[in-house]
Amino acid sequence: MRTLLLSSLLVACFDESEKSEIEDVEVLDSDGDGIADDVDAFPDDATETVDSDGDGVGDNTDAFPDDSNESVDTDGDGIGDNSDVFPDDASESADTDGDGVGDNADTFPLDASETEDTDGDGVGDNSDVFPDDASESADT
Repeated sequence: MRTLLLSSLLVACFDESEKSEIEDVEVLDSDGDGIADDVDAFPDDATETVDSDGDGVGDNTDAFPDDSNESVDTDGDGIGDNSDVFPDDASESADTDGDGVGDNADTFPLDASETEDTDGDGVGDNSDVFPDDASESADT
């Protein structure tokens, strides 16, 4: 006799003459989500059944179900919190020069000593003796 699993609740049995009979089989489903515990990644959570990236967070709540290093994106900017320097600010995610000002707001994202150029003369306010006068930047 061959046995084929048709679903988590029914099994078809075939005898040598290939006549089938269907019988109920009791399957444990602790959370009642319709997925048998032995194939449910979260047998005690009816809202989750699969964890594609194996990070312990179910695919239904995992913002990055195929990335085991990320599962949450608090600010919704598409960058996971583990990689986002500013996880609560959707307008920023990186600070290349490490000065505490995000690259999008930093006029000098590669210079940790400068972040603004108030007068727009290309010289950062910290180095500009005349930060409000675009015609001058040094006292000569």
